Amino acid sequence: QALGGAAIILGMQVLPGWLSHTDLGALSPIRLLLLPGSVGPAYVLYPPLPWLGVALLGMAFAGALQSNPGRAYRLALVGGLASLALFVVLRSLGGFGNLRMPPGDSLIDFLNLVKYPPSLTFLLLTLGFDLVLLSLYAGAARLRATISRPLVTLGQAALYFFLVHWFVYAA
Repeated sequence: QALGGAAIILGMQVLPGWLSHTDLGALSPIRLLLLPGSVGPAYVLYPPLPWLGVALLGMAFAGALQSNPGRAYRLALVGGLASLALFVVLRSLGGFGNLRMPPGDSLIDFLNLVKYPPSLTFLLLTLGFDLVLLSLYAGAARLRATISRPLVTLGQAALYFFLVHWFVYAA
Protein backbone atom coordinates (compact mmCIF):
# COMPACT_ATOMS: atom_id res chain seq x y z
CA GLN A 1 0.00 0.00 0.00
CA ALA A 2 2.73 2.44 0.93
CA LEU A 3 4.69 1.78 -2.26
CA GLY A 4 1.56 2.08 -4.39
CA GLY A 5 0.58 5.33 -2.67
CA ALA A 6 4.06 6.79 -3.09
CA ALA A 7 4.12 5.75 -6.76
CA ILE A 8 0.79 7.48 -7.42
CA ILE A 9 1.91 10.64 -5.63
CA LEU A 10 5.20 10.78 -7.50
CA GLY A 11 3.52 9.98 -10.81
CA MET A 12 1.11 12.85 -10.30
CA GLN A 13 4.07 15.23 -10.25
CA VAL A 14 4.83 14.32 -13.87
CA LEU A 15 1.45 13.40 -15.40
CA PRO A 16 -0.29 16.83 -15.31
CA GLY A 17 2.39 18.46 -17.44
CA TRP A 18 2.45 15.55 -19.85
CA LEU A 19 -1.35 15.28 -20.12
CA SER A 20 -1.87 18.98 -20.71
CA HIS A 21 0.29 18.82 -23.86
CA THR A 22 -0.86 15.43 -25.18
CA ASP A 23 -3.87 14.63 -27.34
CA LEU A 24 -5.36 11.40 -26.03
CA GLY A 25 -8.05 11.17 -28.69
CA ALA A 26 -10.85 8.81 -27.66
CA LEU A 27 -9.18 8.29 -24.26
CA SER A 28 -9.52 12.00 -23.34
CA PRO A 29 -12.09 11.30 -20.59
CA ILE A 30 -9.27 9.60 -18.63
CA ARG A 31 -7.95 13.11 -17.97
CA LEU A 32 -10.94 13.70 -15.70
CA LEU A 33 -9.66 11.04 -13.31
CA LEU A 34 -6.33 12.83 -13.04
CA LEU A 35 -6.83 16.56 -13.64
CA PRO A 36 -9.51 19.14 -12.96
CA GLY A 37 -11.14 20.55 -16.05
CA SER A 38 -13.49 19.55 -18.82
CA VAL A 39 -13.57 17.05 -21.65
CA GLY A 40 -16.53 17.71 -23.90
CA PRO A 41 -19.64 18.19 -21.75
CA ALA A 42 -18.11 16.50 -18.67
CA TYR A 43 -16.52 18.75 -16.05
CA VAL A 44 -14.59 17.72 -12.94
CA LEU A 45 -13.32 19.98 -10.17
CA TYR A 46 -11.88 17.28 -7.89
CA PRO A 47 -10.12 14.43 -9.70
CA PRO A 48 -10.19 11.26 -7.58
CA LEU A 49 -7.09 9.32 -8.65
CA PRO A 50 -4.41 11.67 -7.23
CA TRP A 51 -5.96 11.37 -3.78
CA LEU A 52 -5.85 7.57 -3.98
CA GLY A 53 -2.10 7.80 -3.30
CA VAL A 54 -2.72 9.68 -0.06
CA ALA A 55 -5.43 7.21 0.94
CA LEU A 56 -3.10 4.27 0.35
CA LEU A 57 -0.40 5.88 2.50
CA GLY A 58 -3.00 6.41 5.22
CA MET A 59 -4.07 2.77 5.04
CA ALA A 60 -0.44 1.65 5.34
CA PHE A 61 -0.01 3.90 8.38
CA ALA A 62 -3.20 2.47 9.91
CA GLY A 63 -1.74 -1.02 9.56
CA ALA A 64 1.46 0.11 11.30
CA LEU A 65 -0.62 1.76 14.00
CA GLN A 66 -2.54 -1.45 14.69
CA SER A 67 0.56 -3.63 14.87
CA ASN A 68 2.77 -1.36 17.01
CA PRO A 69 1.30 2.01 18.06
CA GLY A 70 4.42 3.30 19.83
CA ARG A 71 6.60 2.65 16.80
CA ALA A 72 3.98 4.12 14.46
CA TYR A 73 3.79 7.37 16.46
CA ARG A 74 7.60 7.66 16.50
CA LEU A 75 7.58 7.06 12.74
CA ALA A 76 4.89 9.75 12.40
CA LEU A 77 7.07 12.28 14.21
CA VAL A 78 10.18 11.49 12.18
CA GLY A 79 8.23 11.31 8.92
CA GLY A 80 6.39 14.55 9.67
CA LEU A 81 9.57 16.47 10.45
CA ALA A 82 11.28 15.02 7.37
CA SER A 83 8.26 15.99 5.23
CA LEU A 84 8.36 19.57 6.50
CA ALA A 85 12.09 19.84 5.83
CA LEU A 86 11.70 18.34 2.35
CA PHE A 87 8.84 20.78 1.68
CA VAL A 88 11.13 23.75 2.35
CA VAL A 89 13.87 22.30 0.16
CA LEU A 90 11.59 21.41 -2.78
CA ARG A 91 9.68 24.69 -2.64
CA SER A 92 12.89 26.69 -2.47
CA LEU A 93 14.55 24.84 -5.35
CA GLY A 94 11.46 24.90 -7.58
CA GLY A 95 10.87 22.42 -10.36
CA PHE A 96 9.90 18.89 -9.32
CA GLY A 97 7.11 18.75 -6.77
CA ASN A 98 5.84 22.25 -7.57
CA LEU A 99 2.95 22.28 -10.01
CA ARG A 100 2.97 26.09 -9.73
CA MET A 101 5.92 28.22 -8.69
CA PRO A 102 5.49 31.11 -6.25
CA PRO A 103 4.50 34.27 -8.16
CA GLY A 104 6.41 36.49 -5.71
CA ASP A 105 8.80 36.50 -2.79
CA SER A 106 6.39 36.78 0.13
CA LEU A 107 5.60 34.03 2.62
CA ILE A 108 2.03 33.85 1.30
CA ASP A 109 3.37 33.27 -2.22
CA PHE A 110 5.72 30.59 -0.87
CA LEU A 111 2.79 28.81 0.80
CA ASN A 112 0.42 29.17 -2.20
CA LEU A 113 0.35 25.53 -3.29
CA VAL A 114 -1.65 23.45 -5.78
CA LYS A 115 -4.28 21.25 -4.16
CA TYR A 116 -6.12 19.81 -7.20
CA PRO A 117 -4.30 17.71 -8.26
CA PRO A 118 -2.17 17.74 -5.11
CA SER A 119 1.38 18.86 -5.68
CA LEU A 120 4.10 17.07 -3.76
CA THR A 121 4.89 20.27 -1.86
CA PHE A 122 1.24 20.60 -0.81
CA LEU A 123 1.22 17.03 0.49
CA LEU A 124 4.56 17.40 2.26
CA LEU A 125 3.41 20.53 4.08
CA THR A 126 -0.07 19.38 5.07
CA LEU A 127 0.73 15.75 5.87
CA GLY A 128 3.96 16.79 7.59
CA PHE A 129 2.06 19.04 10.00
CA ASP A 130 -0.61 16.38 10.48
CA LEU A 131 1.93 13.67 11.33
CA VAL A 132 3.82 15.88 13.79
CA LEU A 133 0.58 16.92 15.52
CA LEU A 134 -0.64 13.31 15.63
CA SER A 135 2.60 12.21 17.25
CA LEU A 136 2.53 15.02 19.81
CA TYR A 137 -1.12 14.38 20.59
CA ALA A 138 -0.50 10.67 21.10
CA GLY A 139 2.50 11.44 23.31
CA ALA A 140 0.33 13.48 25.64
CA ALA A 141 -2.09 10.60 26.28
CA ARG A 142 -1.79 10.62 30.08
CA LEU A 143 -2.27 14.35 30.33
CA ARG A 144 -5.11 14.24 27.84
CA ALA A 145 -6.90 11.52 29.81
CA THR A 146 -6.63 13.51 33.03
CA ILE A 147 -7.79 16.81 31.56
CA SER A 148 -10.43 15.49 29.19
CA ARG A 149 -12.25 13.16 31.58
CA PRO A 150 -14.56 15.94 32.92
CA LEU A 151 -15.12 17.23 29.39
CA VAL A 152 -16.10 13.78 28.16
CA THR A 153 -18.51 13.38 31.07
CA LEU A 154 -20.12 16.75 30.37
CA GLY A 155 -20.16 16.11 26.64
CA GLN A 156 -22.10 12.91 27.18
CA ALA A 157 -24.74 14.74 29.14
CA ALA A 158 -26.64 16.40 26.29
CA LEU A 159 -29.24 18.17 28.43
CA TYR A 160 -26.56 19.59 30.71
CA PHE A 161 -24.64 20.90 27.70
CA PHE A 162 -27.83 22.36 26.22
CA LEU A 163 -28.64 24.25 29.41
CA VAL A 164 -25.09 25.41 30.12
CA HIS A 165 -24.47 26.80 26.65
CA TRP A 166 -27.15 29.45 27.28
CA PHE A 167 -25.10 30.79 30.20
CA VAL A 168 -21.88 30.60 28.20
CA TYR A 169 -23.43 32.57 25.34
CA ALA A 170 -24.84 35.13 27.78
CA ALA A 171 -21.43 35.60 29.39
